[in-house]
Amino acid sequence: MDLETRYIVVKIKDANRFLSTAERDMLERLHAKAALGRIDAGQKMLDCIVVEKDWPEYAPTLAAISARVDALGNKPHHACDESCIYHCTEAGQHPPDCLANKQ
Repeated sequence: MDLETRYIVVKIKDANRFLSTAERDMLERLHAKAALGRIDAGQKMLDCIVVEKDWPEYAPTLAAISARVDALGNKPHHACDESCIYHCTEAGQHPPDCLANKQ
């Protein structure tokens, strides 16, 4: 499984240490704007777990995710057709002809 960059993660401790107050305020505003944009688009708020590479849980977590993705063989995880690439479009919505829209 090839890893791809899908998220921007800034550790709060690093933001407090390396960013100015103005930069932290801007970061908070950008985060809020993206979060509200998701809600306005009918998407759920992101709820993620971050596992840092130097943590002992990293390798088993990556192995578990890799095994699940490899087992799917890039097939959608729900009743989509092949036009539904990566489980949904970048906008977080299924293509109009996707079977998920007909459920």
